[in-house]
Amino acid sequence: MILDAEEERPHEPQMWQRLYALWIEHEAELRAQLGDAQAESMLTEARTRGPKLPERLALAVTLRRPED
Repeated sequence: MILDAEEERPHEPQMWQRLYALWIEHEAELRAQLGDAQAESMLTEARTRGPKLPERLALAVTLRRPED
């Protein structure tokens, strides 16, 4: 693959931080609507990935296949 374009997305980690905070805040509703297994998976993601977001660099990349 060849890197065709790369764009930094500086606000993406903040978006995830807000989403994770909402999941944690609304844990009871998540469990009621999605069930314990799905809610627990989401909450585990929020609690493990959320603290690492300030050091995360978010990029959108476009790749292309080289011509044969």
